[in-house]
Order: sequence, then structure tokens, then C-alpha cells
Amino acid sequence: AHALEALCHRLTAAGRFGEATEAGLAAVRDEPLRESAHRVLIGVHLAEGNRAAALHRYRAFALLLRDEVGMSPSSRMEQLMASVSAR
Repeated sequence: AHALEALCHRLTAAGRFGEATEAGLAAVRDEPLRESAHRVLIGVHLAEGNRAAALHRYRAFALLLRDEVGMSPSSRMEQLMASVSAR
């Protein structure tokens, strides 16, 4: 998952959003409860200007986390999403 997340970051930085999304989705599929995988995928959406997609991904992750382990997203994830609502 680390390698896929790193690839997602690199592709996002290069503006290759389609490929970055695929890498991010692969990271999420590998480890669905891994918050960092969801964060990099949200980062792709934000880099593209797709705030609605970022919010949808966040909400899906928050529900999964709550249902599977009874937890909420971390403060780091909340800060990322605060930047979405602040725009």
C-alpha cells in the first residue's frame, strides 16, 4: 500500500490524474481501512478540483470506519476535509 500511495502522490504532482486515481483506488482496494490510502485518493480529487468527489470519498470512508471498527477519521483527515468546506 505504501508504494501505491507514493505512486499516487507522484502521478498527482505530475498532473496525471487518471493514473493517480487508479493507483489510489488500488491502494484503497488493498487495504480498505487504511486512512492514508483514502487521503491520497482524496488528494487527487482535490488537485483536479473535484470537491464533490473528495467529499463523497470521505463520507464513504467515514461510514466504513464507523461500521467496521467503531472509529472516526483522524484529525489529519478532518483537517484535510475542513479545507474542502472552507473553499
